[in-house]
Amino acid sequence: MWTFLWVLGLGTGSPRLFFFSDSVAFFARHAEIRSDVVFRTITTNQGNGYNNTTGRFTAPLKGVYVFDIFYTIPASADLYFAIQVNGNTVCAAYAVENWDVGVCSAVVQLELGDVVNVKMTCCEGGSLWQPEYNSGFSGFLYLAL
Repeated sequence: MWTFLWVLGLGTGSPRLFFFSDSVAFFARHAEIRSDVVFRTITTNQGNGYNNTTGRFTAPLKGVYVFDIFYTIPASADLYFAIQVNGNTVCAAYAVENWDVGVCSAVVQLELGDVVNVKMTCCEGGSLWQPEYNSGFSGFLYLAL
């Protein structure tokens, strides 16, 4: 399915027609802490790229994507989460005690079938504060290639 949008050309004053393929976007929350962090509750999964059983996003299209994670820890925990693409860390967040918040964002170019996931890279036994509301993993296709 294709959609289109008329946009005035920047600086030219002439309209241009842009075509967009099916959109790709997801948001999942309620993290389960283990080596591969799984966000169980899916709020949005346009394009069906996110799997809430494995915690992995598989790119349905080649393109530039934006990914984010956030989580809140209670007063007595430390947690280090990383966004990984095909097993390679592209950004990481470390939250240390006292109701700290870990946040990480990455802009990456993916090929069709590349896998993105969140990994806990240290601090076994850490915990989250109200994970059903205070943790999330999201991503969207910024530019199809």
